[in-house]
Amino acid sequence: AALSSSSSPDLPDPIRPRSAPHTHTPPSDLSPPPLPPPLPSSPRRPSPPGLVAMPTLPLKHSELIYGSKDAGQNVHNKDAKFDAWMRSAASELHLAEHKVGGTLICTGGDVEGHRVPLELKAAAAAAAPADADAAAAAAVPLG
Repeated sequence: AALSSSSSPDLPDPIRPRSAPHTHTPPSDLSPPPLPPPLPSSPRRPSPPGLVAMPTLPLKHSELIYGSKDAGQNVHNKDAKFDAWMRSAASELHLAEHKVGGTLICTGGDVEGHRVPLELKAAAAAAAPADADAAAAAAVPLG
């Protein structure tokens, strides 16, 4: 049914503006309400420094034993000793054990743990700096 402006004299015409103008007047003070007082500060333990781990061994000949290298499509937790290390680290960082892709782990699914052949470990140890000061001097700062 088509609408007609003459169909009912009691209803307002949706096409023409109303005869009375809009009468709402905004308040003269448009400033926002005051902010609540700040919460009392609580003593906090300083945050530990971030952890960035980079492999020093080539991973091409290694076996993935923990985590996922394909965005969670395949998640591994194959080594009990490595899992114990990861549980210990997770406990210190207050990370909860959870399932990723159906596998129970303590970290994000994109963390990778690899088993490296002994001959690669020996080669890396031979090429490593002899002391911690030399190793720190060779490190690249994370700008």
